[in-house]
Amino acid sequence: MNCQDVRAALLAGESSEPISIHIDGCVECRRYLDDVDSIHKNLANDSLWVEPPSGLEDSIVAAITGAETPIPSEAATQPSDGRSGSFSGRSLTLVFGSVAAAIVILAGVFAMLSRTPAPDWEAAMIDSDVTLSATAVVAGWNTDAGTRVVLEAGDLGPAPAGFVYQLWFSQGSKDVSAGTFSDPSYVELTVGVSRKDYPDVWIALQPIDAIADDAGPALLHTTGS
Repeated sequence: MNCQDVRAALLAGESSEPISIHIDGCVECRRYLDDVDSIHKNLANDSLWVEPPSGLEDSIVAAITGAETPIPSEAATQPSDGRSGSFSGRSLTLVFGSVAAAIVILAGVFAMLSRTPAPDWEAAMIDSDVTLSATAVVAGWNTDAGTRVVLEAGDLGPAPAGFVYQLWFSQGSKDVSAGTFSDPSYVELTVGVSRKDYPDVWIALQPIDAIADDAGPALLHTTGS
């Protein structure tokens, strides 16, 4: 399944093993899942689905024009529950509040659907030292300036005091740094090259005062171009 299929399924409330497998390896779809969960919870709010009271339109027009609020003819035939046939400011506020909440939720859905597109490439990273027992996922979006990179490598843990992690793109003996970071759980960087030209992506740990282009040994690296 691709990202579009998975996101459509999540929005529809579907779940399956292929969807779970895709989400486990996709940085952006995991972020998308959090938004979908929030929207589903909000849509489950019963107050959003209350039937508007009869005569609401007439009451709104009267409130805007300053005219006396008309009482719908059908309201006069309904059993009295001790309330006036016209709508109070409080009841109107409740109705409008529900409508406003629904609009906010729909705006969230639209923003989510129009958000950053699926990455142009995505790759798993494995540890270079089997004793490290860490993994990561790196994804990239091709831009005119190079590549926007999102990295999730929470298994590494924060960099030790006096050290930073550095993300590298390489082709043979040519190395290009995408930048340094301390917290590897979620990182966004920009590198001025494309993965097509520099297919090997890896993470190194080095002292803060090390020379910028002096890479330490690779901790994690991609398994293919």
